[in-house]
Parts: sequence; C-alpha cells; structure tokens
Amino acid sequence: MNHLSKSPAVHRDQALRIRAVPSAERARFEAAMAMAFSADPAARWAWPDPL
Repeated sequence: MNHLSKSPAVHRDQALRIRAVPSAERARFEAAMAMAFSADPAARWAWPDPL
C-alpha cells in the first residue's frame, strides 16, 4: 500500500504526533522553526533576532 491509498485521517494522525528532536538535529530544528515564523509580524516583534 502506498501513501496515496491511505485515508486523510491517517495522514492527519501521523502529522499530529509529537516527538523529541535528537540532539544531533537540534540546530537544524531550531533554524527551521525560526524560518517558519520569520514572516510573522508578532514573532518578529517578540524575537527580532531569532538566531
């Protein structure tokens, strides 16, 4: 079975899983989160220099 044959509910459940970030990937995770919110005016005001 490929990923296209699964129902949207399965994908949504998998997307909502919370898991720890391995320490080896911490810097990459932090950079991704900073970039994800860099265009948000409230986030830019609260954290003007995220990195």
